[in-house]
Amino acid sequence: MFESDETGYSSVSFGIEFYMEKEDQEPYKAVYDEIVRSIEEAEGTPPGEYFIFINDHYIDKRRGDGKKKNRLERGNSNLIIKE
Repeated sequence: MFESDETGYSSVSFGIEFYMEKEDQEPYKAVYDEIVRSIEEAEGTPPGEYFIFINDHYIDKRRGDGKKKNRLERGNSNLIIKE
């Protein structure tokens, strides 16, 4: 593990993906906003860049992900930075 002064936020990136519980559910903006707000306000989280994604229920079994056009994300241009 890193000591708190050994690394800056740009040294570590966290990609966090969420999936909707039911098959026919599209990603909900309200759920996404609540997740993002919780991470932004959380205390004691490790310093780093946080990329947040919320997907529908679909997961491609060959690739192990569910990236589709309906995905909601907070990525490169609007990531969460915790210092």
